[in-house]
Amino acid sequence: MYDLAMTIYFGMYGATMTTNSELFWGPDSIMMLPARRCYMSSAADAQSAFFQRMTGLGFAIMSLGYAKCGVSKDAWIKQTMLFHVVSTPIFFLQCASDDGTSFTPWVWYLQIAINIVLAGWGYTEMTKSKTK
Repeated sequence: MYDLAMTIYFGMYGATMTTNSELFWGPDSIMMLPARRCYMSSAADAQSAFFQRMTGLGFAIMSLGYAKCGVSKDAWIKQTMLFHVVSTPIFFLQCASDDGTSFTPWVWYLQIAINIVLAGWGYTEMTKSKTK
């Protein structure tokens, strides 16, 4: 179940960030969270938009690798779990160093909590594996 959830999770980020990250994740996002908040508090400049698309492409390739290109379930679980573990301190540092003008801190703190839960779920699945 974890592997399917992560395929959807990373696949949807891949699809939305690659096609139009500003539309889906920008300050006027169609996926607005409560209190009219979204992931980003300000519009992306050209460099930010480029790296958002490249990140989305990476997520899409990861998902397609598992779904269509033969990446093993064990490898997929390890990759996604490691993403959640390694990205958590980066998300925290960004929240701690921004005054809310670029990022919406509470959304990212929520994402940190989600990362911790998903990393724990991934670890649980990984420990069931025969190829640790």
